[in-house]
Amino acid sequence: MFWSGGKLETELGKIVSPFDSKQIDCAAYTLTVGPEIYISPDGTRNSPRTIRKLYWKDSFEIPSGQFAFLLSDEYLTIPDDVLAFINVKSKIKMRGLVNVSGFHVDPGYHGRLIFAVFNAGPQSITLKHGEDAFLIWFCNTEGNPRGHVKSSGGFSEITSELVSQVPGRNLSLETLNEQMWTLRTRVNLLISLLLVSVPLVGLVTIEIVKTWFAD
Repeated sequence: MFWSGGKLETELGKIVSPFDSKQIDCAAYTLTVGPEIYISPDGTRNSPRTIRKLYWKDSFEIPSGQFAFLLSDEYLTIPDDVLAFINVKSKIKMRGLVNVSGFHVDPGYHGRLIFAVFNAGPQSITLKHGEDAFLIWFCNTEGNPRGHVKSSGGFSEITSELVSQVPGRNLSLETLNEQMWTLRTRVNLLISLLLVSVPLVGLVTIEIVKTWFAD
C-alpha cells in the first residue's frame, strides 16, 4: 500500500533529511534541486563539460535538446521493507523536462538521488538550487526481504563516472539554428560585398584599358 500524507508526516523524519512537513504534497513528498548539476555541452563555448556546484538559489538553464544530471538536496535512508517511486513535478514536465533515470528507489538505499533528465521542449528550462522539482512516493513491500536490498552505497555527489557516460557534445536544434543563422548572415554579407566590388573592379578595369589605348 502507498503511504498516505498522514503516514508521511509521522515516518519521513527518519527517512528524509532534512525533512519539512510543508513539503508533503497529498500522498507524495517534494524533493528539491541540490548543490550540484551537470548539463551536457551543446556545442557552444559557453557550455564546458564540467560538474557545476551551486550556491543557494543559484539558477541555471538546461537548453532545448540537452541532457542533465540533477542532484537532490535531500538525503534518503530507505528502510529494507519500503520501495519508493520518483518523478519530475508536473509543472516542470509540462515545460518539456523528461525523467530518463528510472522511476524507483530500491529498499535499503542510502544517499542523495541523481535525476537524469532530458529537455525535450522547444525552449531552455530554468531551474535553481532549492527549487521544488521532484516527487517521491513510498509503499511497503510484503514479506521478509531476506537481504534482497540495496547493499552498495548511494550518491552524495555527481560522479565523474556518470559524466563520462554522457556524449561529449550534443548539438541541440536551438544551437544548430543559431549556427545556421550565423552562416546565412555571413553568406549574405559576402554576396553584398561581391555585388559592390564586382562593378568597381569592372570600372577600374575599363579605365585601365582606356588609358592603354589612349597612350
